[in-house]
Amino acid sequence: MITVRVPVESDEADSIRALLDELVVAYAVVEGGTAVAIEDGDRRVTGEAIPGYLAELGDFVAQWRKFQTDTCYLEDDGSIC
Repeated sequence: MITVRVPVESDEADSIRALLDELVVAYAVVEGGTAVAIEDGDRRVTGEAIPGYLAELGDFVAQWRKFQTDTCYLEDDGSIC
């Protein structure tokens, strides 16, 4: 599970929580410390790497959900999956 470590009352943490809620992924928030950090398994992401991690997570979730349904999609080139 993803763990978000945040200082108390952090605006950055609020935006991260909102994005994770929008992605509908499981996560836990642990308050305390001096900086925002995201832990995902053995991976720890901090600082300027957080937006890239969240974008990567968004892409992963989209691909995961794309192939978890009985729906067929058209690819960007018009081919059928």
